Amino acid sequence: MLGVNALLDNKKGLTYSFFALAVGCRPFSAIYLIVAFLYFILKEKKQNLEVKKMIKGNLLPIIPVIIIATIYMVYNYVRFRNPFEFGHNYLPEFSTEGGIQFSFSHFPENIKSILNLGIRFDDKLHINFNQPFNFLIANPIIIVAIYHAIKNIAKTHKISLTRLIFLSGGVAIILLTLLHRTLGGWQFGARYTCDIIPMMFLSLFFTRTNENDKAIISDGEKIECISLDRFEIAVITFGIILNVFGAVIMWQH
Repeated sequence: MLGVNALLDNKKGLTYSFFALAVGCRPFSAIYLIVAFLYFILKEKKQNLEVKKMIKGNLLPIIPVIIIATIYMVYNYVRFRNPFEFGHNYLPEFSTEGGIQFSFSHFPENIKSILNLGIRFDDKLHINFNQPFNFLIANPIIIVAIYHAIKNIAKTHKISLTRLIFLSGGVAIILLTLLHRTLGGWQFGARYTCDIIPMMFLSLFFTRTNENDKAIISDGEKIECISLDRFEIAVITFGIILNVFGAVIMWQH
């Protein structure tokens, strides 16, 4: 979220740095670096900047990313003798049980897992839930982002290109996550799908499109205040209550 805040403040160096640091824990955060780069390029293109200025303005802020990536690679090599190994293969579910961490063969079963309702009550009203369960229920901001985009398209008959970039980044992370064998292991919800929450949050800020542009995909501009209807507020409220409840349940376990 620090990277998101820096992006909204147009601070390139901080944006790239925060997202690069996140890669150490969540490798798929590299998608945020790509999305942020596309966002800044698109923004400067609308300002009609010269190509040289655009290149210079985006290369210098990437230097911290190179430094952070180098440190991570050296650290990984010292620990695991592999610059690209972050330690996931040494977790018990892989080091003792074996199996392939990423594979297309995991995709069908993972689709079922993250779309499975997974929450039910027994006769004594004790909650039971599968691991993982429906990622849309656990992370309802995704529902809000998709609904908000559809509502905006229906109203304007256009979609903001900036919003499309953020939504596409979220989809890319989900698709990559579905190749992972465990989807995050023991959790309330599908933990690795939480990585797209900042991306969905960002998409809500870029709803305004150019009215004079006849193209369906139009340049997007940031709005200062997000307007939510009753349905979106209800979904967000439900999400907060569910996740507070989930935190208590997981703490008890």
